[in-house]
Amino acid sequence: MKKLIVPENLEINELIELYPTDEVVGFHKDKVYFVCDAILRESQKLNDNNLHPEKKERYFVPLNTKILKKVLATNSYKSILRWMIEAGIILVDGSWKNDLVSQGYKFTEYFMDADFAWKTVTCQTILKKNLDEQFEKKIHFLPAVYNRLQKWFDPNRLKIDYERAIEIIDYMEHDEIMWANESIEKIRKAKFHARQNRCKVETFNAGDFHFSQDGFGYRIHSSITQMPKFLRSLITYDGEPLAEIDLSCSQLFFSTFLLDYRHWKTKKFLYYKKYLDNIWYRILVISNSNSIEYSNTIMCLHLLHESFKSIDNQSFTHQSTTTNFLKNCCSGQLYESIVDELDRKKYFPDFMPFKEKRNRVKSLLLDQLFADPNLPEHKKLFCPEIRPIIDSFKALYPDVMLIYEKIKKGQQKDRYKDLCRLFQRIESVAMQGFVCKRMNKEYPFIPLFTLHDCLITTEKNLSVIRQIMNEEIAGYMGYAPTMKAKLWSEYEELIPEELKLRKAA
Repeated sequence: MKKLIVPENLEINELIELYPTDEVVGFHKDKVYFVCDAILRESQKLNDNNLHPEKKERYFVPLNTKILKKVLATNSYKSILRWMIEAGIILVDGSWKNDLVSQGYKFTEYFMDADFAWKTVTCQTILKKNLDEQFEKKIHFLPAVYNRLQKWFDPNRLKIDYERAIEIIDYMEHDEIMWANESIEKIRKAKFHARQNRCKVETFNAGDFHFSQDGFGYRIHSSITQMPKFLRSLITYDGEPLAEIDLSCSQLFFSTFLLDYRHWKTKKFLYYKKYLDNIWYRILVISNSNSIEYSNTIMCLHLLHESFKSIDNQSFTHQSTTTNFLKNCCSGQLYESIVDELDRKKYFPDFMPFKEKRNRVKSLLLDQLFADPNLPEHKKLFCPEIRPIIDSFKALYPDVMLIYEKIKKGQQKDRYKDLCRLFQRIESVAMQGFVCKRMNKEYPFIPLFTLHDCLITTEKNLSVIRQIMNEEIAGYMGYAPTMKAKLWSEYEELIPEELKLRKAA
């Protein structure tokens, strides 16, 4: 028996009476439910601003056309989608790129704020299909590691305190609505986020785990990565609480791989050559010498470094600013160094706590590094109020900024994304290609979950994970990062105080 999640106020029989389906090829109400289910599940990837990584308008999510054709049938999927639009169930953004980005879908206002309900599938066409395929299941990097990591998502062992989770979500929704001051958009946002979180908890509790790998940075996305922080303390494996080992300023730390000539030139690092094609796949770098774009080759790294050797008549990798960048990344003090520079310029208000300053720098600096100031949608990241952050980074680490800008340069649209793409791929090689691969080989009995630059296990296995991470990342990068452990029970601090007191009582 299969069940799908749909908006609870979707009265399909009433809509069929209002909008007859006699002329809709291959129509079945379960196919409508399937589309609703796909939208709701993909909506779990929306960020705090309700934007999907692949879409520019809020609430829209991409649905893979190949999967729609496979599940709904090639000759009927368009007519079913047209009927759903006509019946006022969904809207489409009309924006897609062949083989790159799918068209976006979202619910109309009437269904946007509704909670969801489960519907049992009776349509044989859908019963014969694997509904997990509504998510992209292509494995882009290290299938053996990917498959091994997926096996830890065992519904008999990976659990969540369902009743407690729903109680927290309901309370926080009510609290947000109370503070919305009758703002329609704020109320909608509160309801939408609550529905997202309830959906995540419902599917998690049912053992309906999501697990996929993207082709952008080879990161693994799962029911663990999608779970909000304030619910993490409620997750257990074999009844044991979870814990994590996290890297300090990880994305910029992994970017130092690009600054070390040994990673592409010397025999010492030939062992890592096998992953260079994975890192540079479909990424182009323009050479200053002849403006030719090089792709999928170590030569692009060579040209990148050669083009900077003329700076102060020495290789940029030996300059003091780059050395300071490396030291600060390894010690986990990179963002602190920028805060200090901004403090020197009296950028922050005197009353702002240091932690808040650091969090602001971390969030905005990465956004600025991964953005294109020439795009209208990114211009606000470079306004006078925020611009000093990236300017301070450039002043402190000019050589590093030069190589970042070199990577982002190009005539092709979206070339600016290559920097973020590279950072994530270098991270994925480190975490999946070395740490997880070794863990799977030497400690196959230890539960292991990935959260991008962070690894999660049960509390008693933290020391093993930490040791392997330190050894493998140091071997891959040439130097060890700063790491910190965190028990997921500590995330209980994010639960509203009133609920803690209610539980204690």
